Amino acid sequence: MHIRPEFRAALPTADIQRARRFYEDQLGLQPKQVDEQGVTYEGAGETTFLLFPSSGKASGSHTQISFGVEDVDAELRELRAHGIEAEDVGMPGMDPDSHIVTMGDARVAWLRDPDGNLLALSDTRTVS
Repeated sequence: MHIRPEFRAALPTADIQRARRFYEDQLGLQPKQVDEQGVTYEGAGETTFLLFPSSGKASGSHTQISFGVEDVDAELRELRAHGIEAEDVGMPGMDPDSHIVTMGDARVAWLRDPDGNLLALSDTRTVS
């Protein structure tokens, strides 16, 4: 077997234009490719994710994609200015005000895209 590890997530959307506004205008991602399959965004290394039109529904019960950020607090402040709030995912140790969970050196917050896909923002700055 010669499987080449290519890390590519795929997220369903009921409205590709609405989803593109969220990922591009609010999260600041730039499309790598747009075609009949959907929109591909490139991450660090060779990772990508495909946003594809679907009549299916996002599960919303677990993290579909995790984005690494420099400072989760700063990212949440900026997202809140755009009307996007962090989700209370019921994790032990979640700060009730910020909705940030500290796990070792990582600080993580979750949010949902317009289709209900659960996204994580994670930083690894030193926790005091």
